[in-house]
Amino acid sequence: MTKYPPEKILLKYNKEIIVRHLEPEDADTYAGFSDQISSETRHTLHYSGQFTDATFLKEKWKDVIKSGWELELGGFDENKLISHLSFYKPRPFHPYEKHTAEFGIRILKDYCSIGLGSGVLRNLRLNQESKKTCYPFGLIDLIF
Repeated sequence: MTKYPPEKILLKYNKEIIVRHLEPEDADTYAGFSDQISSETRHTLHYSGQFTDATFLKEKWKDVIKSGWELELGGFDENKLISHLSFYKPRPFHPYEKHTAEFGIRILKDYCSIGLGSGVLRNLRLNQESKKTCYPFGLIDLIF
């Protein structure tokens, strides 16, 4: 089991955010985050009322931590979830796609354009380079 280490990211205006693995306990508050994201943008697959039952997320996030390389990271301002990054294999059992992965990041509108998205991706890359984690981040290299 590999767990992404909690990290502080310093944003513009000296705003400090904690980024860490989403835990099963976070699932109960995720519905509010998802509903807010769906009301702020149409560039998401989230829709209002999507996560009324947290059971699915609790199980999914347990499995992600056990997987050793998938990620479900939350960005927290104090105790408020303000961002969510997913990194996963969309078809993990497909024989021709063992080298592929997808990621998506959602950030609340009030936290956009202050360095959170690029900060999270930069830290993922630094973790990989320092071998703190063992994730296949070739895609991250293309971004920077």
